Amino acid sequence: MPKSGSKDNAPAPPSPSRKRDRLLTPKEAADRLAVSHKTLYRWASEWEAAPKGPAPLRTETNRRVYRESDVDRYIEDLPTVG
Repeated sequence: MPKSGSKDNAPAPPSPSRKRDRLLTPKEAADRLAVSHKTLYRWASEWEAAPKGPAPLRTETNRRVYRESDVDRYIEDLPTVG
């Protein structure tokens, strides 16, 4: 039985290896993904309804950040052209 408050699309809880994962600002994540910060913001705003892009996280001060490993994994999973 799922824990109360859990969501099907919620990012997995951090594993011990992810606890020290570097957090990226939206600008850093957008630069790595080669998208505008507005695109990243839109993806994050719609993430629970239709996940696209790396999972956004919130800090204690409600700022949006991204795990470096999530951004890298998203890039690795993109289909290659050619």
